[in-house]
Amino acid sequence: MDWIKVTPETMPPDMEPVMVTVEGKCGKDIMKDVMWSAQNGGWAYDDGADCLVYLDGDLAVTHWMPYPDAAED
Repeated sequence: MDWIKVTPETMPPDMEPVMVTVEGKCGKDIMKDVMWSAQNGGWAYDDGADCLVYLDGDLAVTHWMPYPDAAED
C-alpha cells in the first residue's frame, strides 16, 4: 500500500480509523487510529475513554493510509 496525499478529493472514509503522517514543529511522525470527521472538518482520535480528541493546529496531516485486511491462513 502507498501513502495517499491529503487533498479535498482524497480524504479517507468518514470516521474510519487510518494511519496518518503528521508534520509539526518537531518534524514528521506517524499516528495510528486517526479518523477524518467530515462533519467537523478535522482529524481526531479516540482517547480511550470514548471521547474524540481533535488534532490541534500544530500538527498537519499530510498523508493517510488504510489498514490492510487481516491475514488469511
